Amino acid sequence: MLTDGTKVWLNAGSRLSYLPGFSAATREVMLEGEAFFDVTEDKSKPFVVHAGHVLIRVLGTAFNVKAYHEDHSVTTSLYRGLVSITREQDGQTSQPILLYPHQKIILPVDAQALGDQSASPKELAPVKIEFMDSSQAEPKRIETSWIYNRLEFRGDDFITLAYKLQHWFNIKVNFGDVAVQRLSFNGSFEKETIDQAMKALQLANPFLYKIENNEVFIYSAP
Repeated sequence: MLTDGTKVWLNAGSRLSYLPGFSAATREVMLEGEAFFDVTEDKSKPFVVHAGHVLIRVLGTAFNVKAYHEDHSVTTSLYRGLVSITREQDGQTSQPILLYPHQKIILPVDAQALGDQSASPKELAPVKIEFMDSSQAEPKRIETSWIYNRLEFRGDDFITLAYKLQHWFNIKVNFGDVAVQRLSFNGSFEKETIDQAMKALQLANPFLYKIENNEVFIYSAP
């Protein structure tokens, strides 16, 4: 609970910090990771989330932001209200994009921000706006399943799923070869251990794994 009454849920491996002067002219916070915000409305003091190079401005609304450092994009999913999203790059601010309820926007991250120093900072994939399944009750939606203690994945390749597993189980995932990284999975986890999760994934696609301390090593099946 923030001082203005805004409620924030933080996912694993995430951090939220205030910017100086919070609750003065604007209410500004910085997010690393993933969070769900239920913002208290105050038309005189816009609420601003800084997530990487993306700015999300709202008055009163409920939305989810996913902006882990290793992600190739910043994803904002809007449940209620209206948000304005801009991207900052090379000192320039893009034109704002308005997001409406049940929409999800995916803004690619600068290639250099991901550690690829050979890439041009202007090499960005197109922005995507998708619709969430509004027929599903909020606890059932994949975008915020983590709030309800479920890890959901739909068509994720093993690399994408590995990032989710690392945050969910507080482990490190290592791949022994490229081929196993291309396997894709659908499913969900709730109370499983990491060993139970690996065994369940093996039922969908054959692969080998071993767990040593806090690390999982994954290899292609022979």
